[in-house]
Amino acid sequence: MSNSSYGSREAAKFLGIRQASVLSQARRGRIGHTKNDGGIVYFSLEELEVYKERQRRNRYWLSLPRDERPAAFDAKYGEGCYDELLGMFRDPDVRYARIADKFGVCDESVNFWRNKLFPKQKNKGRDRQVRATLGIRREELLKYPLVRSFYDNCLRGPFSEDDIMFIRGYENYLMKRHVRLHGKDVFLRKAVMRNNTANGTSYQLTKSKTGKPDFYYFSLGEKDFLFLRPDSFPLQTAFTDDPGSKYYRFRNNFDVLFSNAD
Repeated sequence: MSNSSYGSREAAKFLGIRQASVLSQARRGRIGHTKNDGGIVYFSLEELEVYKERQRRNRYWLSLPRDERPAAFDAKYGEGCYDELLGMFRDPDVRYARIADKFGVCDESVNFWRNKLFPKQKNKGRDRQVRATLGIRREELLKYPLVRSFYDNCLRGPFSEDDIMFIRGYENYLMKRHVRLHGKDVFLRKAVMRNNTANGTSYQLTKSKTGKPDFYYFSLGEKDFLFLRPDSFPLQTAFTDDPGSKYYRFRNNFDVLFSNAD
């Protein structure tokens, strides 16, 4: 780097933005630059100072009192633009690049605006990516018979989809045997069929030796299940699918979740 020119890395450090953003702004004609014979981009100090001052002006309105910001933004970008900006931030399908193009600023300025106006809002690009990924994994997860049984039985019961939360585990993959239902941790298990008796089918119920959920969901088949508190049965126990069975009252209902009974 000479005394009069900066490479993209040095320019990014000078401006306090990412190197990719410097090159993007140069391609869009927002930062004056030159290229050598090898196609490498260089920036003069004067060009960078002009852009930095423009950045400062783009952000100045946010240093004003809150009630003065709409008028200041509209004075710079046009009448009604402040309301349009808020609407674009609230729309999950509007990308920051579109906002940057709309108002002729860099992506970092858009991100700065967002942090000031909506400090609790997630990065839209990352959030959209996570939502799409989790959507795919959720559909894959529901192909498992145990998960599908739990999900469908919850919806047949007193719950909505909003009450069911699949939990992210290693590398963001959704867990197959641990979910949250109505704010409670539930372990999903398949009851192991032992034999058929005159009184009904007999199953073995086994707890986890490590986890401590609020409830256990034991699948007895596609539509039949038991929903139990972990302190209501030992590490291993038997259940006979008969009205006289000790655990029969927990069959095909979630009543215990709303009750203090054991």
